[in-house]
Amino acid sequence: MVRILSVSICALVLSVHAAGLSEPLVFTGMCDASAAIALDKDLFVVANDEDNILRFYRPSQPGKPVYKYDLRPLLPATAKAKAPEADLEGAARLGSRFFFISSHGRNAEGKFAPNRHRFFADSKPSTSG
Repeated sequence: MVRILSVSICALVLSVHAAGLSEPLVFTGMCDASAAIALDKDLFVVANDEDNILRFYRPSQPGKPVYKYDLRPLLPATAKAKAPEADLEGAARLGSRFFFISSHGRNAEGKFAPNRHRFFADSKPSTSG
């Protein structure tokens, strides 16, 4: 009974939220979004597991990202990999701090890939004063 009630409440919330949209919002600039976090009412950040760029979007401005943050300078290059892939796969938010985690997987050859063993956090800048 509790499970049915929970599913019904979720369906009601989703339908009420969806009813406010007249058409879908389309955001461009990547094809393999793997993690996203709402930073506030009109800003969210998205990670892509195919590159090391965080993209920031505003629901009030669909389309291209309003800002991009390139993580590549923070990831050390190795002798074999000039552009190591972090393979970001998950994200979470706790207050003003947001966290990203990589896959912690190995590369295509089954070898240890240091840049895929990342867990990092950042904070949303304060907009007051």
